[in-house]
Order: sequence, then C-alpha cells, then structure tokens
Amino acid sequence: MSTLDRHCFGKNTILALTSADTEYTITFDSRCKGFEIYNRNGHETRYSWSNDADVASGVALTGIFKTIPGGSTYSKPNVFLDDGHNVIYLASSSAADIIEIEQWT
Repeated sequence: MSTLDRHCFGKNTILALTSADTEYTITFDSRCKGFEIYNRNGHETRYSWSNDADVASGVALTGIFKTIPGGSTYSKPNVFLDDGHNVIYLASSSAADIIEIEQWT
C-alpha cells in the first residue's frame, strides 16, 4: 500500500458525456493529491488542462490536447493542483460515454 493510499480520502465522481464531440469539465478539489480517470464505455477520451485546446472537435487548432486510449486509465498519483489550475477539459467522439473520476485529497 502506498503512502497516498494510507493517508488520503477518495472522492468518486461520474461524468456523463451525453453528446459526442462536446467539451465537458471537471474541477478537482484544490487539495487534490492524485486522481484517476477512466471511460467506462471503453472509448477514447480527449483531455486538456487548457481551455485553448479544442478537445470537442478533436482537432488541435490553438492548443494541445492528449488522448486517453480506449480501455486505458489516466492517472496522476502525486500531483499539486492549485486553484486556477485544477480544471480538466474532456470530450469523446462517442455519445453517452460515462467517465469515472476518482480523486484523493
């Protein structure tokens, strides 16, 4: 068991990406020490830490987004997210995707 597991409290959130190619956001707690994101439907999910990236269209016009491959988890076990830098932007090419988010504080 890691130090993170023994000394932190988890918070689970479900985010429904009801429309394809639409931007959704998650705001992490300012005390977030780690997180994990998973697409329950197993589809590819696009994400960015900047609202300059066009995650909805899937075309990097002004910013850069990254992709979580289908069936994969994106996690950062030891992070420092301060206010103003604790929002992640998500989108999927598939409608009705369910995103599971777990964060530790």
